[in-house]
Amino acid sequence: MPHRSIPTVVLLSCFLLLLSACRKEQPEPGPVGAASTGDGSTVRLVGSTHRHGPYNQLFTRYSGWTGGDQGYSISLPDGRVLWLFGDSFFGAVNPDRSRPPGSQFVRNGYLVQNGAQLTELNPHVNGQWLPVVSPANPAEWYWPGDGFVSGNMLYIFQQRMALTDGGPNGFNFGQTGVDVSLFSLPGLQLQGVQPFNDDPEIDWGTAVMEDGPFLYIYGTESVPYNKFAHVSRTALNAPFQQMQYWDGTNWTNDPQSTARVRSGLSQSFSLFKHGGKYYLLSQENILGPDIFIWDAVSPVGPFVNKRKLYVTPQPAGTWTYNALAHPHTITAQGDLLLCYSINAMDFWRILDNADLYRPIFLRARGWE
Repeated sequence: MPHRSIPTVVLLSCFLLLLSACRKEQPEPGPVGAASTGDGSTVRLVGSTHRHGPYNQLFTRYSGWTGGDQGYSISLPDGRVLWLFGDSFFGAVNPDRSRPPGSQFVRNGYLVQNGAQLTELNPHVNGQWLPVVSPANPAEWYWPGDGFVSGNMLYIFQQRMALTDGGPNGFNFGQTGVDVSLFSLPGLQLQGVQPFNDDPEIDWGTAVMEDGPFLYIYGTESVPYNKFAHVSRTALNAPFQQMQYWDGTNWTNDPQSTARVRSGLSQSFSLFKHGGKYYLLSQENILGPDIFIWDAVSPVGPFVNKRKLYVTPQPAGTWTYNALAHPHTITAQGDLLLCYSINAMDFWRILDNADLYRPIFLRARGWE
């Protein structure tokens, strides 16, 4: 369809989308195959992974929240699920899936799933959709990480971001720190935000996993050609009162001692326990299309037995990134729900086709 005239606010929003593209991989010069898996394993395709029709239909929306990337999910005690997205579009979508003038762009979007019903958690004030949570500094914004429930409180990691002077065009942003937002349950009322750390090198809260009395918190370290996972932990019944960091051999109190436990990852990944094993799922780094899974006998690895679950289609002018697992959905047959983000290199295409900026859901079987 022909390009449309769009109000200035929408043009600015779309320009910001191009600049940010929530948590997408920052491309580095050099060959895509520059990063090594590090374990010498032969990667094989396993199981059967296909698009998940019901979930893709559920997230094909025509009003309210209509698109975003990331797609973390947190299972709440009452059976609802909270879905967390980064940069998001709000507003109407036409029957042909194009976005009309007036679409709004918001730095984070939260949806509450109750059965087959999705409801926005974002405030809607005087016709304007607002972020669920924002930093005190108006020059910064939050992209959500993973989250967990402890007692009657929901904790969500927040990657604090700001524009920078460096970086390739469209990727001139950087992390200024990590905070944690607190929401009361069951009402999901924001109770406040507390700092986690100001380390720009590791994005803590990329993934979290409960195991026994501990909450394991995983972080992403980014370097040219590669991304690495790090591990910390805290008591689940007293979050953050005492932190420990895995140094490759022991748990320490020094955050600077944290060791790399897995390489070749995406910016976002998932950790979960199932059947006595620990699983790490990630899309390959540097915008690769493949989704991989590893397993381990402990929360700190070593993560081995790398195998491929799916090759995400990447039509011309698009890319896919940041695959995530949703282990709360595992069925008796072992089906696991996954999602990945899709984006377009030309933001006009995102306006012309809402399905080029949204999560794509998959059903994986035989992944163990």
